[in-house]
Amino acid sequence: MKSVIYFVFKINEENYIDDIQSQINYDVKQYIITDIINPSKSIYNKVDNIFYFKDKISCLNGTIHLLNYLETFNCTETLLLNTNKQYDLSQLTYKNISNVKEEFAVVNNIL
Repeated sequence: MKSVIYFVFKINEENYIDDIQSQINYDVKQYIITDIINPSKSIYNKVDNIFYFKDKISCLNGTIHLLNYLETFNCTETLLLNTNKQYDLSQLTYKNISNVKEEFAVVNNIL
C-alpha cells in the first residue's frame, strides 16, 4: 500500500495542495501534518486523516510517529510533500517507508 503525507504550514503562504492532489492516484492513502488550527475545508478533499501539532518543529518530530502508524497498517511506500512547493510528475517518487524513517531519525537528531 502507498501513502502520501502532506505538510501544510502557514495559511498566508502559497498552498499547492489542490495541484498536487490532482497528480496523485485515487487509490493512495493521503494524510496531512499541519500546525494550522482549523485549516480550510478545501484541504479535506481526498484526505484520510489530519494530524495537528503546535508548531513546525513538532510537525517534523511527529512525522516518525505517523510513519510508524502507517507501517503498522502494512503501508510499504510513502511520499512526503510540502504543499508550499509545486511538484511535477518526475518528483513524485515513492520511497520505502523504512528508508524514510531512517532519514527522519537523522533529521530528529539535528532538531
